[in-house]
Amino acid sequence: MKLLEMMDGRIVAFGFDMVSRKPNMGMVAWNDPVTGEWEPTATNTANSVTVRWRIDPEFVREVGKGFIAYQPGLMIEGVYTGSDHVFSVRTFRA
Repeated sequence: MKLLEMMDGRIVAFGFDMVSRKPNMGMVAWNDPVTGEWEPTATNTANSVTVRWRIDPEFVREVGKGFIAYQPGLMIEGVYTGSDHVFSVRTFRA
């Protein structure tokens, strides 16, 4: 698992389900920067996505209001959308 703390106070977790507190090697999750909650509700911006590949990034970086996570053969890009999902997550495979 890797964590990325963003400039707005949001934390992004790679490879871990922060709600159930268990490893989930395909999950990218982010909390609500105001409340710190990880479980999505109608009143916060926490959410998660699960991809089909094992996530074990060598490095993670904040890019603008989004993020990238890189590991050999896979890059994950989270683009800030501000919508209900907050990030649009795309994967790139080599």
